Amino acid sequence: MVFLRRSFKKNIKIFGVVLWHIPFSSDMSKKSRGSGPHITPVETIEVEQKHFVLRVVLFAVFLIIAISAIAYACTHMSSDKSGWQRVELDPKTTENCSDEFTFLYQFGEGELSGKEEYRKVAALYENAAVKAYRLFHERETFQGVINVAYLNRHPNEVTTVDPVLYEALSKITREGGRSLYLAPIYSYYRTLFFCRSDEETIYCDPFVSPEVEETFREILEYAGNEEKIEIEFLGDNQVRLKVAQDYLDYAKEKDEDGFKFIDFQWMKNAFIVDYFAKIMQEEGFTKGAISSCDGYCRNLDKRNITYSLNLFDRVEKKALCPAVLQYQGPMSAVSLHTFSLGEADDAYYYEREDGELRFPYLDEKDGLCKAAGSNLTCYSKTLGCADLLFKMLPAFVGESFSPELLRAGEELEAVWCRDGIINYTEKTAVFEGIYNSDTISYTLKEVTPEK
Repeated sequence: MVFLRRSFKKNIKIFGVVLWHIPFSSDMSKKSRGSGPHITPVETIEVEQKHFVLRVVLFAVFLIIAISAIAYACTHMSSDKSGWQRVELDPKTTENCSDEFTFLYQFGEGELSGKEEYRKVAALYENAAVKAYRLFHERETFQGVINVAYLNRHPNEVTTVDPVLYEALSKITREGGRSLYLAPIYSYYRTLFFCRSDEETIYCDPFVSPEVEETFREILEYAGNEEKIEIEFLGDNQVRLKVAQDYLDYAKEKDEDGFKFIDFQWMKNAFIVDYFAKIMQEEGFTKGAISSCDGYCRNLDKRNITYSLNLFDRVEKKALCPAVLQYQGPMSAVSLHTFSLGEADDAYYYEREDGELRFPYLDEKDGLCKAAGSNLTCYSKTLGCADLLFKMLPAFVGESFSPELLRAGEELEAVWCRDGIINYTEKTAVFEGIYNSDTISYTLKEVTPEK
């Protein structure tokens, strides 16, 4: 048996997470073939010529399909999966949220072979992706699962939920203000983000429709009032979604079957990526990073490997990467931006023909999307993504940016781009790939927010 091994440096960019200078190796082996059993020659037989060409074509097609299937099976069964790999789920696993995440991992670096470690990690990831998809789904219920959709359909009932959902509900109601209860308003924005023209937005955009704006005011009279709706936490993972009768009547009048009282909406993936990270850390699988398409990242890697985090800005109606932030060690990062980065996160943004943007960050007072600037990225060595997010929102969602509200330098650090300046709070921050062109040029500026 002959092995060919080579190592090289490679950049891997997946949804804003960049792994720099990671040693990547592959093993290739070729085994000699045995002589095999003797096969008796087949006699020549006369074949009817009718439809002969069609038969030949069909035979060729099926032969190609068969060869492709065999090659695919052999490749996936024999590969030892060593080195950096994207963890993939079995295509047969339909009800899961893995399409919104990228999980990169370096296999075969410990006692387990790459193939065995991949099998274990993939199994954990698959179970977690299925569970998270079902627990946080706000529209669909699943047999034997008490999820967000179930709570929406069973107000005022005491229900026992999974500890993962219990913890998420507790945290968002404790740290996230009234955001969980903006579910009916999120429904309008969800429709808005899928509009294909400005004409369609008149039915869901509060900035152009007085009727929608008035509906938001009606909803907020209930959603913004803890006397009208509130989740009660009763211990032992028991909760009750308490909803006043007049709000129930309003919901029935608006949409008897599809009205939602609670929804994590765009914040959902912050909780899910934290859940994924917890599962992997508990089982000792930490040689990788997990990121979502909408800006949440958890790096689990304790080794001395340099990772990079893409920063984003919008100039002249175009998204660009002004720089990458280098770092080492376990870290959480959250990137908020008011513009789409591409097809992967288009479900959270809409750009009007005049360039005005719609995005998911809402002011709880009026339900309107607001942001003090086009971008803000924060990262932390100690906080998870959900905790990090809730510390960012008071500084970012509003008419003007308030960096002093971030309390940077304590549990988090921040980076934000404004007018060609990359503002950052970490004294030892390292940036690479600073963007410069004939028309756009970026410079660095260290900022110390007032305490």
